[in-house]
Amino acid sequence: MLASSVALGSDYIGNSNSHKFHYASCRYVSRMSETHKIFFESRDEAIDAGYVPCKVCRP
Repeated sequence: MLASSVALGSDYIGNSNSHKFHYASCRYVSRMSETHKIFFESRDEAIDAGYVPCKVCRP
């Protein structure tokens, strides 16, 4: 399943601009533009989509 642009309760949130993904609780998620948020159901899904883990929250 590909990342959806709208999802509730996602554990991982990617930034379509930076191609990094974060835990939903990461401080950088609140700074992210809503239009750049991509929601993933799993860490593997984010990596398979070409996203890299955030170096702060280390998902």
